[in-house]
Amino acid sequence: MKPVATLALLATLLTACTSTRQLAMPSDPRLVVGDHPLGYVVKTTEAWHERIDPNTTMRFQNHAGEWTAPTPARDLYVDPTGVWTDRSGADTPMGKKTRMGWRWDDVQNVEVENLSGGKTLGAIIGYTALATALLPVAFLMRGAPGFGHGVGPHAAGGSSGSSGGGGGGAVAAT
Repeated sequence: MKPVATLALLATLLTACTSTRQLAMPSDPRLVVGDHPLGYVVKTTEAWHERIDPNTTMRFQNHAGEWTAPTPARDLYVDPTGVWTDRSGADTPMGKKTRMGWRWDDVQNVEVENLSGGKTLGAIIGYTALATALLPVAFLMRGAPGFGHGVGPHAAGGSSGSSGGGGGGAVAAT
């Protein structure tokens, strides 16, 4: 596979295959209890539901409209008082381990981002259809003069001639 095609596939899979939605109930009681290794499904502000599990990326908005940085759910700690992450000493002033986060009272919105099965499947099918449609073109171009090997006087090791009219001839005498 050509590098350009590989990069296009990778870009499609990484960008078009996620869904980001806000929870319909930011005060969902399951949010304040940790250790959901199998995950659970929540309602969103759209017609679709989202799953929250350790692979979900989450961010939180306060009443002033500020958002936290997107964080994988597996790195978040929750209890009835709030949500936080532990920052190592190297990341904090004075080199001490610190908890960074918000109280649940300060959380206005919760946004979740997951891989979307439907979008992923659609991207794979679309890319496969595009590759299949362009395959004959690739075979024709590979055999056309100036586009690789296959057709023309140089394809089968024929003599190397000059079309410039100034002599020409074989590169090596036989």
